[in-house]
Amino acid sequence: MEALLGEVAVTLEKARHIVNFGESYLKPQTRPTPALFANRKCIITYNPMGVIAAIVPWVRVEIQFTLLTRDVARSISHAAHMMTSIRSP
Repeated sequence: MEALLGEVAVTLEKARHIVNFGESYLKPQTRPTPALFANRKCIITYNPMGVIAAIVPWVRVEIQFTLLTRDVARSISHAAHMMTSIRSP
């Protein structure tokens, strides 16, 4: 029971972090340019590239929860589609 609560608490904390700070991580960023390109700007933008796949091994239920929700939280924050498969032994 203690291990289950530990895994769930860590996972929920990761999800909370993504909810609170995920949008700021995905904002367009400017980077310094070399002196040779002083008349240009370097802007980094983040765009969804496609489908995120999560193949979760069947180890223990609490580990599956952690692995699956970690990937789900990332895909939601990046506005990407997700496919999930839980492998059984």
